[in-house]
Amino acid sequence: MNPHGGHPTEAEDFLLQARQLRIELGRTSESETDRLTYTRAVAITDVCLDQAQLELHRPAEAIETLSTARTTLLDIQDAFHAGRALAWLARAHVASGAPGEGEEEGRRAVAECDAAGSERWRVAMRYRSSAADALREGVGRTGADGGVRSGPPRTTPSVPAARSN
Repeated sequence: MNPHGGHPTEAEDFLLQARQLRIELGRTSESETDRLTYTRAVAITDVCLDQAQLELHRPAEAIETLSTARTTLLDIQDAFHAGRALAWLARAHVASGAPGEGEEEGRRAVAECDAAGSERWRVAMRYRSSAADALREGVGRTGADGGVRSGPPRTTPSVPAARSN
């Protein structure tokens, strides 16, 4: 999945600006509902931000970003986006060289997505959990730069990419 059109640095800059704006709007909001909305928006922005961080080969930073976002999303009871955060956290752990941890998180993400009623993420995570199994067994695909690539080889049909909300 390439959510930033092949320009992760520009995407990261944009997302950091959007994040800061949402923090400021939340801070100056007078209603609790608006503050909660902006808190949620910051966490969802962080779920998107981690994707650029992963593409920029900064999995440790992505793990920190996602862990914080997931905690916030769980605190405000947004099960769908908390499941998304866990799915990306699984991917970040695999990218950081911890495929066992990534596999476990991927399986938990499938269960959370099931519980949240999210069909598209459940399907995507089942596929990614299988990819984590392959990585653990040393069968994962690598790119020219040595980075682990998710998804099937281009010669096989793939699961449609899940769109973020």
